[in-house]
Amino acid sequence: MTKNDIVRMAKAVDLDWNGTWDKYDWRSLEGFANLVATAENEACAKICAEADKSTHPADLADTIRTRMNPTKQLVDRITEYLSVGGLFNPELMEHQKVRDLLIDCRKAFNERTN
Repeated sequence: MTKNDIVRMAKAVDLDWNGTWDKYDWRSLEGFANLVATAENEACAKICAEADKSTHPADLADTIRTRMNPTKQLVDRITEYLSVGGLFNPELMEHQKVRDLLIDCRKAFNERTN
C-alpha cells in the first residue's frame, strides 16, 4: 500500500486532510493502515488455507469478497442448501449444517433489529 493509497482512503472517509498533517500524524495513519492491511491479508489467507484444495480460485475470490457482507453470506448458504436438494428432499440434508444456518440467520436478524 502506497502513501497515495492511504491518503486516497483517508479522504474517502472524510478524515480531516488538508495536506498539513505533520510527520507524527502521518506515521500514526500509516501504521494503522498497515495493521488493517495485515489483518485483512491474514483473514484472506485463512480462507484460502481452510478451503478444500479442489476449490476453484474464483470461488475463493467470491468468498473473500463477500466475507464482510453477512447478509450475502446467509443468502448464498440458503441458496446452496436449496440447490443441492434441500427444497425437495430436506431429509437428505446434513442436519448440523441446517441447524447452524438457522442459528446464523437468527443471529443476523437479531443484530439488524436490535
